[in-house]
Amino acid sequence: ILLFANKPEGIPVHETKDPKRKDFTRYLQEKYSLAYLRTVNRLDLGTSGIVMFSKDPSQNIFVDACLQAAKKKYIFIASGHPKWTERTEKIHLKESQKKMKLVHSGGKQAITHFKVLYQENEGLFLGGAELVTGRRHQIRITLAHLGHPILGDPLYGD
Repeated sequence: ILLFANKPEGIPVHETKDPKRKDFTRYLQEKYSLAYLRTVNRLDLGTSGIVMFSKDPSQNIFVDACLQAAKKKYIFIASGHPKWTERTEKIHLKESQKKMKLVHSGGKQAITHFKVLYQENEGLFLGGAELVTGRRHQIRITLAHLGHPILGDPLYGD
């Protein structure tokens, strides 16, 4: 009932407005001749990682419950030298065209646990993030707000 696949960066998970642009879901559906394939979680265009799919529409409620109960952990490389080794950050985010905007009132709460996994003197560190909530661009905008943008992030980094 489930399919897990490693999405490369640079390909959208879902269909876009351009019908000629391949998306990861349709690519897998065609490659494996699947009559039904529903994306359960998504990753940003520039993010690689595991995407979960449901192959049976009668199991969608079960599959959604599995994702809801799962711990979502990510790794990243970010700039700077944080003064913390672990930190929980709570911010509020609001949709703003193609990117998210950090707001002080309104918006949706985004809670992320961060941990420094490895750090050298090159001005970069390897970190881990665990989502408590799941908001669009949550990790990226939170790290940028903390002064540690993800390396190569074109929206929130440098």
